[in-house]
Amino acid sequence: ANIKTGVTVTLSPNILISGGTMTDDVGIVSNNYTLDGNGTYDGSGNATVNGNFSWVNGTITGSNLLTINGTGSVTTTNTKTLSGSKEFRIAGSTTFTNAPISMAGTAKLSVESGGTLTWNNNSNNITVSGTATNIVEIKSGGTFIKTGSNFLEIRAQMNMNNGSIQIQNGILRSS
Repeated sequence: ANIKTGVTVTLSPNILISGGTMTDDVGIVSNNYTLDGNGTYDGSGNATVNGNFSWVNGTITGSNLLTINGTGSVTTTNTKTLSGSKEFRIAGSTTFTNAPISMAGTAKLSVESGGTLTWNNNSNNITVSGTATNIVEIKSGGTFIKTGSNFLEIRAQMNMNNGSIQIQNGILRSS
């Protein structure tokens, strides 16, 4: 599906991408959003999820923002890809469970003020791979919680801009 500039989306749809590519250039505001299978979410719109967000597998790419205001869940040991110049912005509460992330381009993962990112990896050692152009940022008022007995390694630039980090179990390593 291609949703291009000039199209108006007047409802708050539930989005399921389980294969193929959805290109969103207008910035859809959705109630519920699921990325599963080998699907790709692409586009230049500033998209917002106000309800439940689920990322089981697949790729998020393009430019601008994907903001999770509701509850997010990123699961399975399949590597998910965040690429392009897309910023995956957590403004609600999102939990990554045994979920590795591969970052490319200038993609960014950020936790906004009032947002909470919990990373639970109790069955595998998990890596967030990226380069010096990829950023994991915990903004002022944002919270990053590491749980689970295994280690989490972040191989991207880490910015802590007065955010809070809580290591409740396991090891957090930034390299």
